[in-house]
Amino acid sequence: MKRIKKTNAFVCVLLFCCVFSFAENSKPLRVLFIGNSYTGWHNLPEIVAQMANSKGKRLYYESINPGGRNFEKHWMEGNALKAIYQNKWDIVMLQNFSYEGVGNPENMRKYGIRFTDAIEETDARPCFYITPAYREMREWMKDKPEDQERFKQMQELVNDAYFALAVETDARVSPVGVAWDIVRKQYPEIELHHEDGTHPSKLGGYLTGLVMFAVLFEQELDEMPAVIYPYLTPELKEKRGSEIRVPAEVRLILEAAANEAIKIAQERLELNTTKTTQR
Repeated sequence: MKRIKKTNAFVCVLLFCCVFSFAENSKPLRVLFIGNSYTGWHNLPEIVAQMANSKGKRLYYESINPGGRNFEKHWMEGNALKAIYQNKWDIVMLQNFSYEGVGNPENMRKYGIRFTDAIEETDARPCFYITPAYREMREWMKDKPEDQERFKQMQELVNDAYFALAVETDARVSPVGVAWDIVRKQYPEIELHHEDGTHPSKLGGYLTGLVMFAVLFEQELDEMPAVIYPYLTPELKEKRGSEIRVPAEVRLILEAAANEAIKIAQERLELNTTKTTQR
């Protein structure tokens, strides 16, 4: 009888450990996305959530992404700040108006710092979504010589603005623009932009989701799902179709680019942090 009791006790402990482990693993990562149409175009948070599900992970998200918003407009309108304080978040993903890091980085810095300060008050972690450069010059740039020159190095300038802000605020980065730059230079036949030249195509949305997933869940990418169904509303389904489907050979290229971009970003953050400390 004593042996049976000990065995039963061991089984109970084992079951408790298994249940506890399952509960821990099934606890969703809670992420608030704050951005504009770059976040909402293909319902980016849902792409990340479905990638997470495919790997046995869970993402709970809310998203605030009205078109054309920068950090300043979000701050002034108050909805993003309200969402930060109303719920308990693990990470808040911040995406600014893409060109402001080029044309007015000081304003981006001013309101980026305000947001990171607010986020840290809630014990969440801020993370900056580094946006990709435009495919071609926008009409409003063509009459301004300074914008014509800036456009030639747009991705570098956007990267500089986000990395500097991340180092100053001790935030993480999601180096989407870095991954896009790798693919656009090495595989120009893969069209990451929508026909408007600024928003993501379906493949661009998929690559953005890969980078986001890898950063949020701190996991190297491998054998990610080839089909995603992110269009949850009738409006999105009408605009974008029913699914994102990625050929196997393209998926491998995008996974490799995302993994490489994250390594580049980590090295740059470490280097910039070291330089800042030595000053």
